[in-house]
Amino acid sequence: MGKPRRAGVFLLCAFVLSPLFLVNVHATGCTGNCLLTADTNIPVSDATIWVLVDNTSYTILPHTFSFANGTIHTIQVLNLILQGASTSARYVWKQWGLNSTGNQYTTSTTLTTPTMVLNYTASQGGKFIAEYRKQFELTLSFTDP
Repeated sequence: MGKPRRAGVFLLCAFVLSPLFLVNVHATGCTGNCLLTADTNIPVSDATIWVLVDNTSYTILPHTFSFANGTIHTIQVLNLILQGASTSARYVWKQWGLNSTGNQYTTSTTLTTPTMVLNYTASQGGKFIAEYRKQFELTLSFTDP
């Protein structure tokens, strides 16, 4: 048997038999679970932001989630308008941002995560921020001459 033919047989066997040897394959990136930090620009002392995770569980922000490597998840903000407890400000939903830079990730209240192969935390890939516009009530009075 010639060298090219032996190489072809070897490659064919390698392709056919490799799944038997590669039984513990993981997506690249995180070792074990990946972390995702979801925060908000509203001070915790002023309001509580509730989110629904994967349509199954509720939690408040800020929160660091632990997701399996290679998975995709949803985090839905449930409070669209809030009244601040300590500032008397009104907060109105704006967007999900990434890294406190003001960069918009999505204006939807539901954040669909990237495929979790990185940690999205303040010290690594950047955290996601539920951003609100802060509004104050203004009372005007007029005197008609």
